[in-house]
Amino acid sequence: MAPQRYEDIDVSVEGHIEVLTLRRPEVRNALRHQTFAELEAAVLATSARVLIVTGEDPAFCSGDDVRAIMGSGQPRERVHRTPRLTPAADALLYTDTPVIAAVNGAAVGWGMELANLPLAVRAIKQGLRSALDPDWASLGRWVSETLEQLFDTEDHREGVRAFLEKRQPTFVGG
Repeated sequence: MAPQRYEDIDVSVEGHIEVLTLRRPEVRNALRHQTFAELEAAVLATSARVLIVTGEDPAFCSGDDVRAIMGSGQPRERVHRTPRLTPAADALLYTDTPVIAAVNGAAVGWGMELANLPLAVRAIKQGLRSALDPDWASLGRWVSETLEQLFDTEDHREGVRAFLEKRQPTFVGG
């Protein structure tokens, strides 16, 4: 059976090895909502014995796509969402398939997390889950709540505006 076709990632299979390649080189493989959804779908659909995640040159992953995820740096309309671990992170953390990050360039923000999350193989992950029994759902909620608070600050909006305008930010501490 041929792998599913995606827009932001490429899935290739050779034998029992599946390679997920982030395919947005024009933004250094920055992740947008669609990329997260495609990663989740690909991880959940795999029947491979090993998953390799990599990025199309020139970078592994530069994190969230600031334009797509955070908008223009203007105040956002408040939408109530239940804080949680992202489905893509959940899929990578809980898959029993060993995941290898083939980091071939810069890894920033979520890209750094993506590079570090999948390094453990199935036995190590299962052992850690059993020994430490972290409550990933609670951790995901805490991360989401904290990010929501930080994203609602003037400093965050200034940082996004400065990034988009390619200038140094002027932070006010709030």
